Amino acid sequence: MIRDQTALDHTLSDLIEMVDQIGQGLVNWQEFTKTLVEIVPGSVGVFLRSSHNPLPDNIVHHGYDPALLHAYTEHFAPLNPWNGFWRRAGLGRAYPSSRMMPSSSFSHTEFYNDWLRKLDGRSDGTGIKLAADRDTILSIVLHLPDARLSESEAVYCRVLEGISGALVRAVSRGIADEDVRNRAVANAALIGREPEAALVIDVHLNIVDANAEAVAALRRGDIVIGRGSKVQIADSVVQTWLREATGAMFGRRPWSEHSRLAEIAETLCRFTVLPLSVGSSATFVSPFQRSLFILKLRRLDRGIVTGIDLVCRHFRLSPAERKLCERLIAGETVQEAADGLGISQETARDRLKQIFRKTDVRRQSELVSLLLRLG
Repeated sequence: MIRDQTALDHTLSDLIEMVDQIGQGLVNWQEFTKTLVEIVPGSVGVFLRSSHNPLPDNIVHHGYDPALLHAYTEHFAPLNPWNGFWRRAGLGRAYPSSRMMPSSSFSHTEFYNDWLRKLDGRSDGTGIKLAADRDTILSIVLHLPDARLSESEAVYCRVLEGISGALVRAVSRGIADEDVRNRAVANAALIGREPEAALVIDVHLNIVDANAEAVAALRRGDIVIGRGSKVQIADSVVQTWLREATGAMFGRRPWSEHSRLAEIAETLCRFTVLPLSVGSSATFVSPFQRSLFILKLRRLDRGIVTGIDLVCRHFRLSPAERKLCERLIAGETVQEAADGLGISQETARDRLKQIFRKTDVRRQSELVSLLLRLG
């Protein structure tokens, strides 16, 4: 416990030095959270989010049960009664929850009974909100032991306010460094994508990079539209699919529908979105790394691809694969098609996998839809 001004000054000096080293890539954020918990018995979370998104994009923490933290991000984050307070809270000032909005004021809620109570006597604490840039909000939350709350809350508010300037510097530099790395990855991912339009986007659909074909498509604005720094598809259903797909992959939730067909501006288009892998350096473990995705757009010109013959020629399907497609289009199951072709079901499924690969679809229903619309 910090008991006098001299001890507080020493603590602030040490923490500011550590945070400055984070900005230089000499110390990582996990070490910072561990050090805070050593000074402040309890638990600490560093939350990063974009200014237009109420839920955190990244979390670095120490002192929380990983299962509880997972439950928070997956379910309880939008139920948090403190969300409204933090939206209104000013920047750069630390707030003690026991005075501003004590947890006892919402003890009847699901959030309190099913999540907060499981923190083992750390139902209140203190926190601070900072703006690293116009689009990025950093929050640090300390959950303190209830038994020591009255003696420690005010002191740790002063600690958070004392290191706030160093935190903003470190976060701003971290974001800048990650942007450099992300752009390098995005640029490498776009090489060799011609003549297909391809963009690299983040989970908020911000455009990180685009190849020449995508830039031309954005300028035309008939299928994909640039809304400021964001990409928007000129079809609300596809736009919803893109938002849900990137959100699921960002949250590491199962997602199988990586492609979507749509007719936009009298043009049949296939959109495909896949995650990109972005690595951080070994010394700088960053909570500010953005998840990146590559969005591909292929125009399927009806004037060029018409009829089953040209469909098979366009996707380079073999005669055996064509016969299987014809039967699937006619409404047969894989087993019925296999029986009709005189092959085993296993052989039919192997051919179907090859057709999926060539046509860039993941499901049989999606394949049939594609062949019907093109043929």
